Amino acid sequence: MTIQFGAKIGEESSAPLHTLGTRYHTDDGKEFIYLLADEAITGAGYSVVIDQDFGSTMADTGSSVNAYGKAVAVPTIAVTNAYYYWGQVYGQAHVGVRVAASAAAGSKLNTTGTGGVLDDDATSGAENIDGIFVSVADGGSGSAIAAFLSYPIVGATL
Repeated sequence: MTIQFGAKIGEESSAPLHTLGTRYHTDDGKEFIYLLADEAITGAGYSVVIDQDFGSTMADTGSSVNAYGKAVAVPTIAVTNAYYYWGQVYGQAHVGVRVAASAAAGSKLNTTGTGGVLDDDATSGAENIDGIFVSVADGGSGSAIAAFLSYPIVGATL
């Protein structure tokens, strides 16, 4: 199911407003998917791994284990546990993507031990996140930086 207009991508809800898995396309080419938070999501730009039932947990070296091929999304807000929200899966990242300090532009990103935060450190045992392309370097602070999303998924284990 796709919603043509009216989705509030910057709001969460304690009750479902749409069917889980519903897609929303914006006029500027961004695509969002309706999800349920299976844990609290720390903030805007923190990456989440999506389960087959459209539940989501923050991407980290625990949630990405045995998750090869699962979809990844980027919420535009912090989300309360067990609340419904929109996660972005395609287009210029609405709020950026949260990365660890000093992640380089154009680098291959992977999960870290910090929920929702990606890095380019290639730590053994972490999983690649394929389909997120950061276009600027993090200045050393660990922040949400400009990125393009192209239906990201959990990739190979490093």
